[in-house]
Amino acid sequence: MVLDYLTFQNSTADRAFGLFPDGGQYEWSGFFFATPGAPNNNSFPIVNVRINEWMANNTRTIANPLDGQFDDWFELYNAGGTTVNLSGFFLTDTPSSPDKWEIPAGTSIPPNGFLVVWADNNDTTNTAHLHTNFRLNNAGESIGLHAPDQSVVDQVVFGSQVADLSQGRFTDGAAAPYRFLTTPTPGAANIYNPPGFSPASVVRQGNGWTDLSWTSQPNRAYRVYYKDDLNLPGWTLLGQVTATGSVKAVTDTTSVGVPQRFYLIELVP
Repeated sequence: MVLDYLTFQNSTADRAFGLFPDGGQYEWSGFFFATPGAPNNNSFPIVNVRINEWMANNTRTIANPLDGQFDDWFELYNAGGTTVNLSGFFLTDTPSSPDKWEIPAGTSIPPNGFLVVWADNNDTTNTAHLHTNFRLNNAGESIGLHAPDQSVVDQVVFGSQVADLSQGRFTDGAAAPYRFLTTPTPGAANIYNPPGFSPASVVRQGNGWTDLSWTSQPNRAYRVYYKDDLNLPGWTLLGQVTATGSVKAVTDTTSVGVPQRFYLIELVP
């Protein structure tokens, strides 16, 4: 007569496997701390891994190696001094479902290393890259990294995204505010080149409108950003325009009733 049994596969090196809580039914899980002869312990040590960069509006910048499509992606960064084994950790875009996608066994990040994750809803581990069972929302949402006990390792919350700009931390692993990164660097250190003012710009204001004009390069694209308080963490995109001559102008009709507004004009790479 069978009193008890278990079936397991893809066991991770140096990780115990068992029931939590002790004697529970069907609550099998991997343990970082092995406790032979003592109660099972499902806690995990703190790891210094950060969600470092993400692109939730990838229209033409970086192709997914799995299918060649321009899918969402994000990057994990190990800010610690030792290799971190992420086997059994979870990734999610839904805080209420911390275990939405389990990172497969054998996944690790070396110290000061990077790991690219494709949020393409493919849910496959049959390639050299990770592919989750969710996508990112370019209108804004969250990305979470959770330990096997579902505790939060790191989480970022982002707003509306600009096409083909990544957003992330600068320097790598730094706390918010997050910055738009004009040079996406999946799998490498983040680069931040803040949008700059044209050396010759003119601002005119009227009743409910603001005109901006600047010295431009013909046939080059420009992005115009604004913020009403320089202490705010990010810039809001007003729009992208293409210059046809040596001077380009745009009109901001969203400044009605705003006592002050700051603008940045970026030459698109």
